[in-house]
Amino acid sequence: MGLLRVMMPPKLQLLALLAFAVAMFFLENQIQKLEESRGKLERAIARHEVREIEQRHTHDGLRERETAATLSDAEDDLVIIYNRVPKTASTSFTNIAYDLCGKNHYHVLHINTTKNNPVMSLQDQFCFFSFVVAFRCGL
Repeated sequence: MGLLRVMMPPKLQLLALLAFAVAMFFLENQIQKLEESRGKLERAIARHEVREIEQRHTHDGLRERETAATLSDAEDDLVIIYNRVPKTASTSFTNIAYDLCGKNHYHVLHINTTKNNPVMSLQDQFCFFSFVVAFRCGL
């Protein structure tokens, strides 16, 4: 670049500098327009999402009223299986599950594997499976 500056006449250098300044001004202007357009687009997306959420809440409210009228015992046989993981606040989560099971109509079954063995024996697996099937069938 230094070699070109020495070889270029001063008028051409000034013209190149002016062209560079105009190009930079043009690019800055385009960037500003793009940022404004992005802001408008983000606001439009946010408005659209709010409308969708409102429609979903309205639709869910209607559905809740319909299902509350036709609530059956089939919903009371919900089984949630949670695999406890040590040192990840899983005990707290398990306690919350116990606290909420009555309010939310689900059942909690604690299976204590011996010596922290992560694998249930075949007999325990069969008993667990039998329990869940019997629970689902209302036996």
